[in-house]
Amino acid sequence: MRSTHAAVARAGHAARPGDRVTLDGWGSDQPDGDTSNLPTRLQQLNTRVLPAAGCADAQQSVGEICTDNPHGTDGPGGGDSGGPAVEAVGGVPQLVGTCSRAAAQYPGEAPTVHTSSPDFRSWLYDTARGIPAAA
Repeated sequence: MRSTHAAVARAGHAARPGDRVTLDGWGSDQPDGDTSNLPTRLQQLNTRVLPAAGCADAQQSVGEICTDNPHGTDGPGGGDSGGPAVEAVGGVPQLVGTCSRAAAQYPGEAPTVHTSSPDFRSWLYDTARGIPAAA
């Protein structure tokens, strides 16, 4: 099937605390994290980037961003890893991260760590072009 949607551009700078982002994914949306019956429709969550301290329990490191879990119940679940974190910059959607992990066992219990796409620009471009990573 051919898509009629343009690819999302990679953001030119890392997301900052307070920035609004949208997370999309097909992962578990059940409070118990059950992945045996995943959603059949793409799920979307509007949230914000938090200071790094918000993801300290998930051992956030350099090159990562932390997103909030609205209401203490909403957030990525099993099956959402690798999903996009998109920020509208000047009305243009831009990829600021990809879902990595949370400190909690169940979806939405804790903020979520995302790999910052702008921080890994060179690796992304090299990998897409088939250039081996430096040892």
